[in-house]
Amino acid sequence: MAHVAPITREEAVVTHLRGAGLSNLRMTYRAMMSEEVWERFLNSLEPALIDLLLHPVGPETWVPFERIIALRKQVIHFTSLRGSSQRGRMTAQAMVEEKDTSIPLQPGDLEGTLRRLPELVNLRHKGGLMVLDQLIPYRAQYSFWAIFPYPEYPSEFGVGFFEQLLLLQGAKNPHVGYLPPEGDD
Repeated sequence: MAHVAPITREEAVVTHLRGAGLSNLRMTYRAMMSEEVWERFLNSLEPALIDLLLHPVGPETWVPFERIIALRKQVIHFTSLRGSSQRGRMTAQAMVEEKDTSIPLQPGDLEGTLRRLPELVNLRHKGGLMVLDQLIPYRAQYSFWAIFPYPEYPSEFGVGFFEQLLLLQGAKNPHVGYLPPEGDD
């Protein structure tokens, strides 16, 4: 069923990531690299990006997505991990291990997690909107209106992130599907 977006195209453009999300990315990037590779990675970055990684910003601070993309490009260069799906999984793992309190999730509370996913997404991203359309036992459906700076973000990173988060919350063999809006390739 096609939904009419409750936000304008301009409001759907995701421009920033909240600092709490950056903390999870930092842990993910660090876990992907040996000490030697991490040092080479840091040396390859411009000073502002080094500062962003080594001096945590507040959890409420908005970080422009351009800076996230610049970090992502370097991470891809320094690791064998090419797929956004695996980075999404690692980020979910980091969020749980870090005991992120921006959206408190109770371990093993799968239904609560399914209900709170839109809150988690909407809190972390400036621009876009995610809503829960339907929640029935063992199944949830969401609508997500967002235009990300790189197109594989929702279809790869998001799918990997949500599948891993659901696994960590006790789901057995979760399947997260992504259907692009009509008219998108």
